[in-house]
Amino acid sequence: MNHDHIRETAQMAQNAILGLVERAGMVIDDPPYKVFYAKTPRFCFWDHPLAVEGLPQTHIFVREVRAKSKGDVFCQMQGEVWSPNGEARPLIERLGLNHTSMSIGDVIQDESGVYWECIDSGWRELD
Repeated sequence: MNHDHIRETAQMAQNAILGLVERAGMVIDDPPYKVFYAKTPRFCFWDHPLAVEGLPQTHIFVREVRAKSKGDVFCQMQGEVWSPNGEARPLIERLGLNHTSMSIGDVIQDESGVYWECIDSGWRELD
């Protein structure tokens, strides 16, 4: 087996994939964000704000996405984007959730480990 040929073929495949990604307008260097959906969506503000230590009781991890910003995460997590034909429905049901699109009260964790709650006017950092 010629290892140089294998390395060359692997490099060609990697370059082809990177070319497809670039043409599609995707950037693979975007930072990762973890997405947590509220077990019971809160479409209005409660008297008690969310706190990081309470997340295991109120939220469930849905998936990790790579995005340019928190706003980009929100856009990517809209049902018509990540599940246009219901692809996410089995996951949502398995997790015991009832919403596919990110909405008020859902939470993300950025690459620095900071948690952010989606609110009606953007994002609020959790304590």
